[in-house]
Amino acid sequence: MHWRLPESGWIKLNSDGGFAADEQMGSGGVIARNDRGEFMGASRIFFGEVLSATHAEALACLEATQVGARLAATRVVFETDSAEVVSLVMNKSFDRSEIGPVIQELKRRIQSFQDFKLI
Repeated sequence: MHWRLPESGWIKLNSDGGFAADEQMGSGGVIARNDRGEFMGASRIFFGEVLSATHAEALACLEATQVGARLAATRVVFETDSAEVVSLVMNKSFDRSEIGPVIQELKRRIQSFQDFKLI
């Protein structure tokens, strides 16, 4: 997969979660770039105990919303390599899985942006 610029006037927040299954520990990172590909900011975070790789990916997306808020972004593309997280967030029903509370918070936070895309 090749990274692509966001549309004019948008910023892109790429997030990635990491999971060490043997230790049940996770971490994540976020990088922000504008529509010219210029670096705008980044974040890395240690989550501690997580339930799964999907949980770590969802927490990394949650961190991306915080980066976007700190940058006062209004039009944001959230990009993750987790198709499962995208599917869970875009699903209109209430998520009752173990990571449901994280997904619900992620849904709430991305709605706070004027425009958003989750890919």
